[in-house]
Order: sequence, then C-alpha cells, then structure tokens
Amino acid sequence: MKRLIFVFCCIFISFTSLQNLSAIQFASPTLNYSINLPDDFQMTGSTGSNRYQFSSTILPVELLLCTYEKQEYENSAAVLDSLVKQLYGSSRVASFKWRNRDTAVAQISLAFDKYSVRQGWAASAELPQNKGYVALIGFYPEAELDSSLCETLIISSIDSLTIDYGSNFEAGLFTAFAFPIEGEKQISINIAGKTIESTMDKIDVEANQYVINREFMILALENKYGLGREACKRFYKTVYRDAYNRLKNFSFTLQNELTFGENPIKDRRELAEVLLKWTQSLEYKRDLQGSDVTSLPALLTGEGSDCDSRALLLAIILRQMNYRSAFFVSSVYSHALVGAELEGTGAAMEINGKKYIIGETTAAVKFGQIAADMSNASNWIGVTFEPENQ
Repeated sequence: MKRLIFVFCCIFISFTSLQNLSAIQFASPTLNYSINLPDDFQMTGSTGSNRYQFSSTILPVELLLCTYEKQEYENSAAVLDSLVKQLYGSSRVASFKWRNRDTAVAQISLAFDKYSVRQGWAASAELPQNKGYVALIGFYPEAELDSSLCETLIISSIDSLTIDYGSNFEAGLFTAFAFPIEGEKQISINIAGKTIESTMDKIDVEANQYVINREFMILALENKYGLGREACKRFYKTVYRDAYNRLKNFSFTLQNELTFGENPIKDRRELAEVLLKWTQSLEYKRDLQGSDVTSLPALLTGEGSDCDSRALLLAIILRQMNYRSAFFVSSVYSHALVGAELEGTGAAMEINGKKYIIGETTAAVKFGQIAADMSNASNWIGVTFEPENQ
C-alpha cells in the first residue's frame, strides 16, 4: 500500500440484540449509502436507525456502522476524532477526497479495558446532498493469530461502502486512499486493424491487482465454510467495480475509433463481435498458485490472462459502450464467459428474466457459440453489476 497511518482510540457503542439477519448487503434508501459485506457477516445489533453492528461468523471481527447529521461535525476527520475523544482516546486521522467528498481513514487501537485490546480500521465519508456522514469501524482482538485475515475482512468491508450511484463504478474508499493517482501513462492497443492510443493512471495496474489478491483471500476463506456461491459473486463484483473507472478512458477512445473513425462500425452486434475477437487474441496465461485473475488494466499493457479476466474486461467495455452485460462463472467447468444483450440468435443464459447471449473469450468463436459439454445453464453462476440498492 502507498499510505499508512496509525490511530489510537477507544470506542464503545451499545446495541439492542437482534436475531441472525443477513448482512451481505445493507443499504439506507434515505441516506443513499450501502455496504456489501463479505458473506460471513451477520447483523447482530442496532440502536435506532443510525447504529448497526455486524459480526463475522468465521473470525472474531466486529463492524460498527454509524451515521451522523451534517450539523454535528465539521468534517469526516472530526467524526472519527470525536469517537475517540468521547472515550478519552487519542488519534491521528488522515483526510482526503473520495468522490469529491470529504473523507477520512484511520488505523485504530481500542482499549475497552486493560484485558481487552482491539485493533483495526475506521473510515468516515461525507454523504451527498448534506445528508451527513457515515462511519464504518472494524476491529478484532489484538492477540488474534489470524490477524492478517481479520484485517483483510475489515478493509474489504470499508471498501464496499458506496455513497451514491457513481461510487458503484469507482475504486472503493480504502483503495482510493491506499493507491492515490500518480498521473497518466500511455497505452497502445491494436484492434481490428486500428491502433488505439489511450491512457490510464500509472497506479491502475497495481491497485486493481491489490483488490484482486485481497478479495481472493476472502473468497478462499469463505469457500472453506460453504459460502462459495455468494462469495464468488461478491469477488467478481468487487474486482469489476474497482476496474471500471480505470478502463473508462480506453473504452471511450476505442468506441470513437471503431464507430466514428475510418470505416466505422454501425451495427451493434458487429461491434460486439469485433471486441470479442480482440479479447480472444490476448495472450493466454494462468496463475494456479494465486487468484488466477489478472489485473484488468494490465491486460491493456500486454499482460497474459485467463478466461475470468478477459470476460470481466469485456463486460466492462461493453457496458461502457451502452450494452447491458453480464458475467458467468462455473466451478464445474472451471471456466468463465461474458454475456451481452444483443439482437439476433445464439446460445444464451438468463439472469433475473433477462437473456444474455454468451461470449467465449478463450476460443475463436462468435457470440452465441459455446461448447456442448459446457452448455448446462444450471452449472453456471450469473453475475450482473448494476447496483441493487441505489
């Protein structure tokens, strides 16, 4: 990570006990924020409509989510600082801009008493339309042997926070803090006989790979406890979200060159086929010792990739060109596919009543063609990326 701070504070909030409610996704339609927690979390308490507690069923990790009215604090740093001062703690809080909003992050140490020390991370963000602030705090026992996994769960949870529709398609709060932009670098891609010159940020490849590796740790953990299906969806959604804005310049330039340049492509299905053919031409590479998913911006710099990365990359580019796209993954077939709403015929799968024509990114075939021994739709998990709660 590029930046790290240390904060020492004491926090205690009482909660009314609730039954085991699912807390995979939690949203406030009034304040317009949402969180998409790892699948092992459950809501374990609340106070009113502005204090919530979530607990991991696998590791000793607790999360507290709090909201505050705008007039209560001057900024996000003051939100975190106040939580410390109220309980006689001390802190150093780092402030920065995320979504052009005042935001703060802190590494924390919580001394509930001399026998019970907790550590973790906290973050606060200003909500749009003067709706106040949202704060998310996660902690675990200081002596916990699996401290690295505990910290990973907390950071992933903080990173899942969204505060408006657009933040569903941008790097999460924590990743934006840890990997600040460094400036543009040039990239050059050959597609359909054309050279596409575009840019990405110098940090994009590293930042997206960090998110992939972090989320893969959680996926591997939750697979051990039978949470694979929903954990799998969250993994790919998180990678997609982080990569989306990093690929936007490239998609914009690519669309202009292919649809408005020399010999423009006007047919929507033909354009999708050109993009699929290019994706199929990327170097094939696997990493069976790790996540086996390559940083999506890295694919634009010539890095090799497997089906997961290619399908996610194409799903993003298609959406940025105003196609409705989806992603399909199968543990039975050890494979991944892209899906797109296209006119015409071909093999397709449905998600929530919408039909997506299948695109195979590792074999030289057109949209709508899939190997017969992989055509059983019940063996595929479909993933869409549109926000469900905002």
